[in-house]
Amino acid sequence: MDLTTAHLEKSKVSKRKRGPTKMKNIAMDGDDKIEVKFNENGQPIEEGSTTLSSFLGSLVREIVPYTISDWRKVPLKMKNILWNCVQLRYKLDNEWQKAYILNEMGGL
Repeated sequence: MDLTTAHLEKSKVSKRKRGPTKMKNIAMDGDDKIEVKFNENGQPIEEGSTTLSSFLGSLVREIVPYTISDWRKVPLKMKNILWNCVQLRYKLDNEWQKAYILNEMGGL
């Protein structure tokens, strides 16, 4: 068996890859909202921050079409839908929190 044959056989066995994060446990939790604490700089901290970050990523992937390459071109209506989805799962009510969350989504 030469190197080319060995390489072909090895390439046929595909490595198992990790799929996208769906955050199903957050989406199905029911009425319990997750509390997110913020530090003095307005950044989320502690346990709620990690689930929030993962949730934002999966939410943006599910709702925002991949054809929109610039966050500034996302329609305001779509941004409001994203914010409402976040508020269904997390205890976030302040305008500065909304600005922070939308800014984070824009960087994903």
